[in-house]
Amino acid sequence: MPQDAFDGVIALCWFIFIVVWAVSAFYVKRTVERSLGWGRLLTLGLVIAVIVGSRGFPGLQQRLWPRTVAVGALAALLTTAGLAVALWARATLGTNWSGMITFKEGHELIQRGPYAHVRHPIYSGLLLMGLGTAIASARARSFLAFGLWLAVLAIKAHYEEQLMIRHFPDAYATYRQRVRALIPGIW
Repeated sequence: MPQDAFDGVIALCWFIFIVVWAVSAFYVKRTVERSLGWGRLLTLGLVIAVIVGSRGFPGLQQRLWPRTVAVGALAALLTTAGLAVALWARATLGTNWSGMITFKEGHELIQRGPYAHVRHPIYSGLLLMGLGTAIASARARSFLAFGLWLAVLAIKAHYEEQLMIRHFPDAYATYRQRVRALIPGIW
């Protein structure tokens, strides 16, 4: 399978993610509490910093390894697996989901499906997708962007956890002790 086909699989995964998120955003419960909208601004700032910063450093543009069939297959597999995890988590959340840090009317603390394995499986899926994409790119700037993406998601997860602790103090404390944040059994 030529490298272009693997790139196509990766692009299709991101397209599916965007479409599902955009359409499913219309089918959520009413928000009763919203955290500050800092997340979008922070993410936008980090993306701009990576784009602008990588243009000033030619070393970030160079390929780290050749784009082989094995690399393409690994990248496509990771991206597809990440999409599957994110979609599974999104479906499990149902109408409790929001792209922002919010608390919904009749909000439930979901602990089933992928949430039985990690507290933030959508982020885990997005990180797998980002890692697959960075591997396919094989450029240092892609891994810099991936690291910044990880930092943004970790910060957002922290603020989401604060919201859950406020609304589900006992249940969420027990859940946090039992289930890791992003990587089952590790972190």
